Amino acid sequence: VVMLMLPSWGLGQGSAYVIIINSSVNSEALTKKNAHAIFMGRKRQWEETMPVRVGMLSKNNRHFIVFCRDFMKMTPLKLLRRWSHVKHSGIGKGYVSFQNSAELIHYVQKTPGAIGVVSEKYLAENKPEGIHYVTFK
Repeated sequence: VVMLMLPSWGLGQGSAYVIIINSSVNSEALTKKNAHAIFMGRKRQWEETMPVRVGMLSKNNRHFIVFCRDFMKMTPLKLLRRWSHVKHSGIGKGYVSFQNSAELIHYVQKTPGAIGVVSEKYLAENKPEGIHYVTFK
């Protein structure tokens, strides 16, 4: 798993989030623009022709809310509506929702092509194996 840290402000301590990807994905493929397109459901395949598998925390999770606001520049409701359109129009698969960071990390670790957004605090406290920091170019 490759990890990208993104700062967040405004929801108090412990509200920072991290984008992680499965180690099967070339970390060079994850630019800020690509990550945004993936989480909008626009980019559905990695450069290696592997399908993107998106995992997200539940809509009420504070890390998901901060991620939507700070990185996606939209409300969680707007992002979820976008995903509903992607799924029901047939242009792509939906995302997989998780109640907590532990479940989402496990999904990303075990699923080739997977990407997700999790709690920075959880990662710092639990140090799951196979996670590396990357930066946007």
